[in-house]
Amino acid sequence: MKRNAERNSRRTLILALIGLVAVAGLTGCDYLFGGGGPSGGRIATDLVSIRNMSFQPADIQVTVGTTVTWQNGDGVSHTVTSDGGAFASGLLKDGDSFTFTFTAAGTFTYHCAVHPSMRGSVLVTP
Repeated sequence: MKRNAERNSRRTLILALIGLVAVAGLTGCDYLFGGGGPSGGRIATDLVSIRNMSFQPADIQVTVGTTVTWQNGDGVSHTVTSDGGAFASGLLKDGDSFTFTFTAAGTFTYHCAVHPSMRGSVLVTP
Protein backbone atom coordinates (compact mmCIF):
# COMPACT_ATOMS: atom_id res chain seq x y z
CA MET A 1 0.00 0.00 0.00
CA LYS A 2 2.76 2.45 1.01
CA ARG A 3 4.71 1.51 -2.12
CA ASN A 4 1.72 2.37 -4.36
CA ALA A 5 1.34 5.74 -2.66
CA GLU A 6 5.03 6.53 -3.24
CA ARG A 7 4.75 5.45 -6.89
CA ASN A 8 1.64 7.61 -7.39
CA SER A 9 3.36 10.56 -5.71
CA ARG A 10 6.40 10.21 -8.00
CA ARG A 11 4.17 9.87 -11.06
CA THR A 12 2.27 13.04 -10.08
CA LEU A 13 5.53 14.94 -9.61
CA ILE A 14 6.86 13.80 -12.99
CA LEU A 15 3.64 14.78 -14.75
CA ALA A 16 3.71 18.19 -13.05
CA LEU A 17 7.29 18.76 -14.21
CA ILE A 18 6.41 17.73 -17.76
CA GLY A 19 3.51 20.19 -17.66
CA LEU A 20 5.78 23.00 -16.48
CA VAL A 21 8.26 22.32 -19.27
CA ALA A 22 5.43 22.31 -21.83
CA VAL A 23 4.03 25.61 -20.55
CA ALA A 24 7.51 27.16 -20.50
CA GLY A 25 7.99 26.19 -24.13
CA LEU A 26 4.62 27.60 -25.16
CA THR A 27 5.18 30.91 -23.37
CA GLY A 28 8.59 31.57 -24.87
CA CYS A 29 10.68 30.94 -21.79
CA ASP A 30 13.71 30.68 -24.04
CA TYR A 31 13.91 34.46 -23.55
CA LEU A 32 14.63 33.88 -19.89
CA PHE A 33 17.56 31.67 -20.72
CA GLY A 34 19.03 33.65 -23.61
CA GLY A 35 17.60 31.32 -26.23
CA GLY A 36 17.77 31.93 -29.94
CA GLY A 37 14.14 32.99 -30.29
CA PRO A 38 12.90 36.28 -31.73
CA SER A 39 14.40 38.12 -28.77
CA GLY A 40 17.90 37.62 -30.17
CA GLY A 41 19.12 36.42 -26.79
CA ARG A 42 17.61 39.31 -24.82
CA ILE A 43 16.09 38.47 -21.47
CA ALA A 44 12.46 39.36 -20.71
CA THR A 45 12.62 41.28 -17.45
CA ASP A 46 11.87 44.67 -15.92
CA LEU A 47 14.81 44.71 -13.48
CA VAL A 48 18.46 45.36 -14.32
CA SER A 49 21.09 45.01 -11.62
CA ILE A 50 24.25 47.08 -11.72
CA ARG A 51 27.11 45.09 -10.23
CA ASN A 52 30.64 44.02 -11.02
CA MET A 53 30.97 47.05 -13.30
CA SER A 54 28.22 45.83 -15.64
CA PHE A 55 24.48 45.94 -16.32
CA GLN A 56 22.99 42.52 -15.59
CA PRO A 57 21.37 41.51 -17.83
CA ALA A 58 22.90 43.88 -20.36
CA ASP A 59 20.22 43.32 -23.01
CA ILE A 60 16.54 43.00 -22.13
CA GLN A 61 13.21 42.87 -23.92
CA VAL A 62 9.98 44.44 -22.63
CA THR A 63 6.65 45.55 -24.05
CA VAL A 64 5.44 49.12 -24.47
CA GLY A 65 4.24 50.51 -21.15
CA THR A 66 6.73 48.54 -19.05
CA THR A 67 8.61 50.35 -16.29
CA VAL A 68 12.21 49.15 -16.05
CA THR A 69 14.16 49.55 -12.82
CA TRP A 70 17.95 49.69 -12.64
CA GLN A 71 19.30 48.92 -9.15
CA ASN A 72 22.90 49.82 -8.28
CA GLY A 73 24.39 47.08 -6.16
CA ASP A 74 27.98 47.96 -6.97
CA GLY A 75 30.36 49.59 -4.53
CA VAL A 76 30.77 52.61 -6.82
CA SER A 77 28.45 55.17 -8.42
CA HIS A 78 27.07 54.71 -11.94
CA THR A 79 24.58 56.29 -14.31
CA VAL A 80 21.99 54.86 -16.69
CA THR A 81 22.22 57.19 -19.68
CA SER A 82 20.35 56.65 -22.94
CA ASP A 83 22.53 56.99 -26.05
CA GLY A 84 19.66 58.78 -27.79
CA GLY A 85 18.70 61.10 -24.92
CA ALA A 86 15.46 59.32 -23.95
CA PHE A 87 16.44 58.97 -20.28
CA ALA A 88 19.23 59.77 -17.84
CA SER A 89 19.39 58.65 -14.24
CA GLY A 90 21.94 61.05 -12.88
CA LEU A 91 24.51 59.62 -10.49
CA LEU A 92 23.32 56.47 -8.70
CA LYS A 93 25.19 55.61 -5.51
CA ASP A 94 25.40 52.06 -4.19
CA GLY A 95 21.83 51.05 -3.22
CA ASP A 96 20.12 53.71 -5.39
CA SER A 97 17.69 52.84 -8.16
CA PHE A 98 16.32 54.49 -11.30
CA THR A 99 13.08 53.72 -13.14
CA PHE A 100 11.90 54.61 -16.62
CA THR A 101 8.64 53.74 -18.39
CA PHE A 102 8.98 52.88 -22.07
CA THR A 103 6.04 54.35 -23.98
CA ALA A 104 7.22 53.62 -27.53
CA ALA A 105 8.55 50.59 -29.37
CA GLY A 106 12.17 50.49 -30.47
CA THR A 107 15.66 49.64 -29.32
CA PHE A 108 17.08 51.90 -26.65
CA THR A 109 20.82 51.58 -26.08
CA TYR A 110 22.38 53.04 -22.96
CA HIS A 111 25.64 53.32 -21.06
CA CYS A 112 27.17 54.49 -17.79
CA ALA A 113 28.48 58.04 -18.24
CA VAL A 114 31.11 57.41 -15.54
CA HIS A 115 32.25 54.09 -17.05
CA PRO A 116 31.49 54.24 -20.83
CA SER A 117 32.48 50.61 -21.38
CA MET A 118 29.37 49.62 -19.42
CA ARG A 119 26.66 49.26 -22.05
CA GLY A 120 23.17 47.79 -22.36
CA SER A 121 20.02 47.86 -24.44
CA VAL A 122 16.28 47.62 -24.04
CA LEU A 123 14.25 46.19 -26.91
CA VAL A 124 10.68 47.48 -26.54
CA THR A 125 8.04 45.60 -28.52
CA PRO A 126 4.40 46.58 -29.12
